[in-house]
Amino acid sequence: MIDLDTMEVPDASILISGPVTLTIQSLWNSFSIVSGTIPDGTYLISKQLNGITQSSTQLTYAFTDVPIAQNLSLTTENDCIDTTTPEFSWSLDNGFSSNLQIYEYKETSGYTGDLVYESPVSQETRTTIPDNILKANNAYYCRVMAYDSPTNAQNVSVSDFQHFYVNNLDKYSSLKISIIGSQTISKFETFTPISLDDYVSDLNYADNEISWTIQGQSALSTRINNRIAEISIANAQWTGTESLVFTATNPDGLSKSTLVSFTLRPVYLHLSMEYASYLENENNGQAIISIEQPLSQNLVINLISTDTSEMTVPSTVTILQGDLSTEFQFNIVNDSGADGNQMVSIRASANGCIEAAQEITIRDDDLSADKLVAEGRNYLSELTLEYFKKAHANFEAAVSKSSNHADANFFLAITRLINLSNTQELNDLLTSYGVSETGRDIFNWTADFQRDPHGDIELPSDSPTFDAVQSWLLNHFIPEIDAALANLSKIDDTFMTI
Repeated sequence: MIDLDTMEVPDASILISGPVTLTIQSLWNSFSIVSGTIPDGTYLISKQLNGITQSSTQLTYAFTDVPIAQNLSLTTENDCIDTTTPEFSWSLDNGFSSNLQIYEYKETSGYTGDLVYESPVSQETRTTIPDNILKANNAYYCRVMAYDSPTNAQNVSVSDFQHFYVNNLDKYSSLKISIIGSQTISKFETFTPISLDDYVSDLNYADNEISWTIQGQSALSTRINNRIAEISIANAQWTGTESLVFTATNPDGLSKSTLVSFTLRPVYLHLSMEYASYLENENNGQAIISIEQPLSQNLVINLISTDTSEMTVPSTVTILQGDLSTEFQFNIVNDSGADGNQMVSIRASANGCIEAAQEITIRDDDLSADKLVAEGRNYLSELTLEYFKKAHANFEAAVSKSSNHADANFFLAITRLINLSNTQELNDLLTSYGVSETGRDIFNWTADFQRDPHGDIELPSDSPTFDAVQSWLLNHFIPEIDAALANLSKIDDTFMTI
């Protein structure tokens, strides 16, 4: 808009010269050029009378898009609010300015209510209404004005109006409801009953005058008895999270609500084996089945073997209340005839649990002695106690097939001596003398006796006498030495191995 009154020449024509030239016959004291219809640049605007310039002024013109104000919202995301100092937010194109306007809503005149608040024009897109502006029990409407700059109102846009209502704060403040904590349980456990009186207060009414409702249940079932909320599981197959709305209402009909989440975790079964493979002549193996969280009751787990001709398992095992795991033993079937290596799975399942499975290789011992020895020697190269035990089983199988096989007897004698370090009898003896139960790997031995502050060995007060050591030597160590010597006796002077 260009004001011609300041040029003090009535009924004149206007000559605009610059990137383009325009002549305007003006019968009014002002004129407008639609934004974007002329190029950007500097223009000389001259007011002429009978072709003679009477006055002139120079203006720089640059077209600017109209900014857009949008997405006005209360942070409470509710048309009814319980505060006279709400916070508003909105979005705005970068680089533009805006402000918030709030009008009092008049039922008789609608939008013609008085402007009660206008925030400063700035690039901020969030504002909190100061105290003493809004009144309780009153309706308002608001909008955002957006400008291309704080000092130029030529390019402006406005958002849609939004209504909101400030509640009767005196009444609403009398009823208070606090957050009810979420609950998470595992299968076979129960949700803790909720004493609703602990989560509500009202200045005008006693707890027993407040009524409660619960909404939103689908997989869950709810019951309120004497203001105690009981949550149970309606769908026995369900696991997951369900959120319920707890609403307290006083005799005046005023209500407050809170959202509470209830989560039922599935019980995951975990199955682990001592080794990933076993030789047929190893007879049995150990397995552990575990859960992630202890339960408040015993958990009976069903076990099956996918091939009972190779391996059998107990039909059930039980993880006791409060425990995380249980061990069980499975039996390896040493069948006759060469059938190669066989893959067998143990599967564990229980009602309401996620089942587990573990695959095991049962290695055929109906191989030639040479093949069994070669396989055993490969295990020895791992240099761990676990693989030495596997190698020992191979060498035993090889000797059973060929009692005079030199390589088999030689390596069987060696693994006999190494296996002595991990027998249950020796471990029990070491424990009785106070040797730490960890670090007893012969290839990485870190176990030690208990020691006093001076570093001297300190035996437990109930440690056994030396008779226990003598018993172990006589009943376990010496027989194994004799067996190793018997194996070595099968080797003559021509024996060589690498």
